[in-house]
Amino acid sequence: MTRWTKRLERLRAHPVGNHFEEITGLLRHFEFTSRQRGRGSSHYLFEHRRYPDIQVVIVRSKPVKAVYAKAAVRAIEAALIRDEVRNEG
Repeated sequence: MTRWTKRLERLRAHPVGNHFEEITGLLRHFEFTSRQRGRGSSHYLFEHRRYPDIQVVIVRSKPVKAVYAKAAVRAIEAALIRDEVRNEG
């Protein structure tokens, strides 16, 4: 199990009380790019580099709410599943 997989498992098990930087670092490692929706907005849109239809919005807060952490986990898992299918075919 890699360091990043462990972090993903920890986020899945404990979605409450995570820092914005932890979640965004994990998303970036799994090839998500970010942009801010509006100038000065606290909402960040992350989309996968190869699968642009996989998107998640994370609101920068201290700590990040569990609903956003769970959405990030779902988005990462969707990208990983597609990678597995792509590699099998």
